[in-house]
Amino acid sequence: MVYSQLYLQNKFKIPTFISLIIVVLVVLIFLSIFQKKAYPSKASPKKIKKLLITNISYSSASIYWLTEEKGISWIIYGTSVKDLKKIILDDRDLPDKKNSYYNHYVTLKDLLPNSEYFFYVVFDNHLIFQNKNMPFKFRTLPSQIKLKNLKPAYGKVIDIDNTPVKEAVVILALDEKTYYSTLTKSSGEWLIPINIDEKNISEKVKIEIISENKKISSIITNLNKMAPLPETIIIGKNYNFQEENQVLSAHSSLAYNKEGKIDIIYPAKNATIPGFFPLIKGIALPNAEVFIILESTKRYSAKIKADNNGFWSYSVINPLALGKNKITAITKNKENKSIVITHDFYISGDSGAAVLGEATPSATIAISPTFTPTPTFYVSPTPTSPVTGISYFNLSILALSFLIIGVGFLAIF
Repeated sequence: MVYSQLYLQNKFKIPTFISLIIVVLVVLIFLSIFQKKAYPSKASPKKIKKLLITNISYSSASIYWLTEEKGISWIIYGTSVKDLKKIILDDRDLPDKKNSYYNHYVTLKDLLPNSEYFFYVVFDNHLIFQNKNMPFKFRTLPSQIKLKNLKPAYGKVIDIDNTPVKEAVVILALDEKTYYSTLTKSSGEWLIPINIDEKNISEKVKIEIISENKKISSIITNLNKMAPLPETIIIGKNYNFQEENQVLSAHSSLAYNKEGKIDIIYPAKNATIPGFFPLIKGIALPNAEVFIILESTKRYSAKIKADNNGFWSYSVINPLALGKNKITAITKNKENKSIVITHDFYISGDSGAAVLGEATPSATIAISPTFTPTPTFYVSPTPTSPVTGISYFNLSILALSFLIIGVGFLAIF
């Protein structure tokens, strides 16, 4: 017997059955490791509270979404469900510096007219999509649609301490399917260009402002009172400038000028007002100074000036106490005599308060993913139950590779 024969006879060989078991176990172990690393854990069912596609034009669109938790988020999108390769970061982020937000905002540019686009939201490495693993989608405007340029809407947002509110999201709705949006600047100012199909123009305008610390202001106004808004918005308060127009139009400014009437228009005597931040309004001589005293749990005072028609207003900065409050206005009449007018009124503290001095319909607007889908864009009626997912294709390739390697080892040994 030669040495080579002796060596071959004594060589230990693992039985094929045991080798197959070992290969399968190794493949399963690696798959479990890679799956934990590559497959995102299922997203919380309350990750996204609101999602809107806004500013849709021939070649661009903006997407806004509000998350329940603060985190890093972006969009992956494309023109085919099977080919979502483009990535767009939050407008405030850089490729090497991403920040955590509640309000997330991206602008998609260089899009094709009359084209359907699909997208997923990525939030803290969770892939978020609609039910049945479907992406969100919208369609850009056809080039045949002629848009009318309206005056841009603009205004300013401040906090209760008079500091500007920056990076708040401003959402403007002209109807139930046409939305525009922007972010406030560091000064608290914002501006939204309005380009709209003339068929969709509505006189009523709804605006919702959401700050990064989740304070919300809801505003109802008219087309002629959005460029700019009649006054600076205090975040957390609601405004109804449309109702103000309707009420004040019942009083002729010319009649006031002729008669020299002096009065507190809102709140009316013994009126009950919802909310905690009423907007005090009155009439005096044109350009006259008016001294205001507001008595609640604390005493507030201010000196303001009536406009050319004699109208004046005073915006309450701090929340008033429930129950009885008192407002006093002191000014001079045509004879240069001091006139003192006092109204008692009551704060009810109801939610959704309007800021006028009488109980008006709530200015709260529902801009949420629960609106009815339209041909312009589609958002799932239930995006508040997001799920996550990733294709099994890569994992299948990985498993097949390990099996091939295993068979190769069996063939060698």
